[in-house]
Parts: sequence; C-alpha cells; structure tokens
Amino acid sequence: MEQDQLGHETRIIAVGNQKGGVAKTTNTVHLATALGEMGRQCLIWDLDMNHGATLHFGIPSEGFLGTFEVLMGKNSLKM
Repeated sequence: MEQDQLGHETRIIAVGNQKGGVAKTTNTVHLATALGEMGRQCLIWDLDMNHGATLHFGIPSEGFLGTFEVLMGKNSLKM
C-alpha cells in the first residue's frame, strides 16, 4: 500500500480480461460506486475504445477526451 503526498493510503485495483462481454466495466463501475458511497475517492481509467465506464455514468461521449484517442494520436494531453 502506498501513500500520497498528504499521507492518504492509495490502493490500485486493476480489472482486466482479454475477452469482451465478461462484465469488466460493470464490475469496475459497481466497485467504484460502492467505494464512493463509503467515502473513498476513485478514479476509473477506462482504456476501452467504446468508453463503457464513462457511459455508465451518463457522460456524453462528446464531453471528454478518451485515453484511447490519446494513445492513437487523435488527441494530445496538452489542450
């Protein structure tokens, strides 16, 4: 377990599977929601080009830049 600059404990939970349709996104969103309800701050880093996790939260696809687009060179981190 690591600590950030303020001394808060940081944990990393990775959810992955090569096969599609095995509930990676659903489980990730539910886990983050449950942790959020417990007062924890969560970051979901969605590498899926379909932006499934973002869409779960009702954010329109035009409202964000995706990691996929940055990795493919379609967007820059400096904007």
